[in-house]
Amino acid sequence: MSYPYRSQYQYDRVPGRRRVVVTGMGAVSAAGVGTKALWDALLAGRSCIGRISQPAAGLPISVAGEVRDFDATRHIEAWQRPRRMGRVMQFAVAAGREAFLSAGLRTEDLQERKVAVMIGSAVSSYGDFETSAVQVEKRGASSITPTNIAASNFQAPAIAVAQMLKTDHVSAFGVSNNCTSGTDAIGNAVDMIRLGRYDIVVAGGTEAPLTPAVTSIISASGICTTHSIPEEASRPFDRDREGGVIGEGAGVFILEEREAALERGAKPLLEIFSFHMHPDMRRDLPGSGLEYTMRGALENASCRPQDIDYISAWGCGAPLIDRCETEAIKAVFGDDAYRVAVGSIKGTIGIPLGASGPLQLIVTACAHRDGVLPPTVNWRHRDLDCDLDYIGGGMRRARLRKSLINAHGLSGGNISLLVGSA
Repeated sequence: MSYPYRSQYQYDRVPGRRRVVVTGMGAVSAAGVGTKALWDALLAGRSCIGRISQPAAGLPISVAGEVRDFDATRHIEAWQRPRRMGRVMQFAVAAGREAFLSAGLRTEDLQERKVAVMIGSAVSSYGDFETSAVQVEKRGASSITPTNIAASNFQAPAIAVAQMLKTDHVSAFGVSNNCTSGTDAIGNAVDMIRLGRYDIVVAGGTEAPLTPAVTSIISASGICTTHSIPEEASRPFDRDREGGVIGEGAGVFILEEREAALERGAKPLLEIFSFHMHPDMRRDLPGSGLEYTMRGALENASCRPQDIDYISAWGCGAPLIDRCETEAIKAVFGDDAYRVAVGSIKGTIGIPLGASGPLQLIVTACAHRDGVLPPTVNWRHRDLDCDLDYIGGGMRRARLRKSLINAHGLSGGNISLLVGSA
């Protein structure tokens, strides 16, 4: 099926275009708090999926990529009153703070710059809204306070991160587009910087979906595995995969215009060259739109398939979605599909919904920095329908030039980012 995937934006062909780089990043995941915890777990080939330890009454699932032993007061300054924040806000601020510090930014650096925060989430503060609904049912409408209102909207994580910056002139945006939300936020942030609307954008995704209503909705989709051994439950691209595992966490970045970043002495971690969004072409083939997002991202950056060394795949472990993504890669890359390394981080941390793509981007940045590709945890048996190089047998040394990051949503949305060493 042919489709006009070509975008109106040809970024590398626009004279004097503003280039966008990553100067800082922060993570909260099932591997722990911080980018190092995530990277170390992946390089060790360790699954961080386990039985849910949170109060799980009424949850239809028993295993998840849960963020364990998270103490918000250790990662969020006291003046922000971390205990009053919802879990999804806490993750965003903790990851945002790490990103801000790792970028070498100070509050005074923001005073003369146009700054925005854009945080994506599939379910965002739904858990807080769910709690408020139960509270109303038990105690009546008068029990609701302004704190409940502030914590229950989709903009809440972005507002909390903006407050962390301690400057008054920051715009805060929430993005909700199913599991591509955080990646969409990054793509939108790139455009905002390219167009000159902002100089610095704090962008990423955050999720805390382990609530009765959210897990029930996701479980009803039929994509969740019922595997009895938690550490082996998520098996991307493996012959014996049965479905995905829900995760939680956050991935947040400092994105800047390249010249301004270099001028202040920052060391870019990665450059974001392009991105492209596209829906699935058929409802019965989830992930089929990734063919067009990858084609569009390549076209927008004037790249060829031969220029790509690594694909951070969506690779969620659902049989049909993994197969469709594999077919999309083959359609775009042709014979090169068997040369390029394809990895998934879902065997380690599960699927943290809208935070998945941002966490994949963090792992890709670490791979470019260290010249190492992490293995796809739990990929052991080759599937005839999934026969690419999924990086089995431990981490691998590699010289990376450019990489693709894929994200897919249950609603049929897809996005691919094309990045490279800055």
